[in-house]
Amino acid sequence: MLPPLSSVDVDVTPDLVAETLGNTNLSHDILQVSINAATLLAARIDSSDIEGGGDAIELITLYLACHFAQLSEGQTEKESAGIWSATFMRKGGVGLQGSAFGQAAITLDSTGTIAQADLKKAIISVIHESETMDHEIEYDADVW
Repeated sequence: MLPPLSSVDVDVTPDLVAETLGNTNLSHDILQVSINAATLLAARIDSSDIEGGGDAIELITLYLACHFAQLSEGQTEKESAGIWSATFMRKGGVGLQGSAFGQAAITLDSTGTIAQADLKKAIISVIHESETMDHEIEYDADVW
């Protein structure tokens, strides 16, 4: 069971998240939603069990908030080779492993709680359509 938010004492603000992200156009409201989600997830960690205690939890909360904010914003990447270049939005994926901030949060959590929470179930649907056959097959898989 998750502890109530009032029992989690972190000082992560929208301004701190924006500063950590660097260049962001996200509103303070969106950043606050990211902080709220991060706080709920970080609240699963018992501060007496983690190396660094409350300071570590605060840093994990910050990194999780940055991860969630990046999901809202998307991540622009540019690649070039000679005279050719391409700019695209990288979609988040593979849970917290999908961003440097998520990876940092997992690394900082010496209890493994965040890594365990990051395990997801995926349903992979394969759809085959033809004139004579129309069916769908679903597979359940753990996503790491």
